[in-house]
Amino acid sequence: MNLIQLSKWLSLCEQAQIAYIPATFGPAVSIDEIHRFNEGLGDTPTLDQAYRWLRKNYQPRSTIWRWDCCSTETLKASMSKGYQTIPPLLESMRLLLFSLLFSTVITGCSNVTTNEYEATALTTYTWQVKYANNLTTEPSPRLEEFGTTSLLNRNGLKPPGAVIGPDDKGLWWAALPPRPTVDDIERRKDGKQASQPQLLKSVKYEFKYNDGAQQRTLPTNYDVYREVVKAYPSRTPLQLTLGVGDNSVEKAEPTSKNE
Repeated sequence: MNLIQLSKWLSLCEQAQIAYIPATFGPAVSIDEIHRFNEGLGDTPTLDQAYRWLRKNYQPRSTIWRWDCCSTETLKASMSKGYQTIPPLLESMRLLLFSLLFSTVITGCSNVTTNEYEATALTTYTWQVKYANNLTTEPSPRLEEFGTTSLLNRNGLKPPGAVIGPDDKGLWWAALPPRPTVDDIERRKDGKQASQPQLLKSVKYEFKYNDGAQQRTLPTNYDVYREVVKAYPSRTPLQLTLGVGDNSVEKAEPTSKNE
């Protein structure tokens, strides 16, 4: 049992019949995606899911949002001194968490109705290798990408060039990129250890719609994409819920054509 995690402590309290403040646990976030977020690389589906969950469940002035892992004495001491000695990764996690909270609390949501729209899902395969002095203990290995292939899905239809699919989300994929050879991997080692190649799958969702005379293209999520797949054949109008700064589409709901 990992007693660093709050969730494990609460289960122990329950078994021991000790009173505790209840907690609701949200989605897990991939540590690799935190690195990608900090480096501006994009493709962070678990962070995106956690953000949507936070917008839905966080209640200002009545809830506290925190990571499941409890902080160490070193981190607590650092925080008590004004965050001057917090390890960089933990500090970046704290700032990321703060930014999610801040945007959720101070911003509202706009609603738009449209009958001219399109949703796309860009599916991508990428080979990735991790490099580090010690792959077992180093928390921030260098990530190197090798071959990649992509395919643009549009409104749920089978796109030209589709080789794999549809998968359990109704998405089509291109052929797998060539696996990096041992020579490819060794050329980038620079004296470091290298992991086995890992095949990553990522999906980038976008929503296009007409806003008056202007066409907007905004990032969105799988749920919105699926609503478009169902609504597009009949051109059913959709009511959109826009995200922070009206710069994303968080939700889409069909409306009557007579409304």
